[in-house]
Amino acid sequence: MRGSEKQLRWAKEIKVNVLAIISDAIAFCESSNTSNEQKERFIGQMNTLKYNVENVEYAGDLIEVFKDTKHSGDCKQDISDLRSALRWDVNKIFSKPVK
Repeated sequence: MRGSEKQLRWAKEIKVNVLAIISDAIAFCESSNTSNEQKERFIGQMNTLKYNVENVEYAGDLIEVFKDTKHSGDCKQDISDLRSALRWDVNKIFSKPVK
């Protein structure tokens, strides 16, 4: 990941929060009563997001989109916050398909 030292420190903290939310969201989905098709689609989206967060090229991109995203432990609220943050992903950096 590229950026200033300050950006890299901040982005690392953000990455930890976002990955924790994704992990909780997948676990929550797997234990839910939704159809297997819905589970597969949601988990696929979360895995794509996870890959893109783990492999983001610029710290500033991570900061811009997820700066206000915190892992609270309230899975439903965290997922809602994550989806809200993704609305700021105007360049679709975090929703691009995994190659």
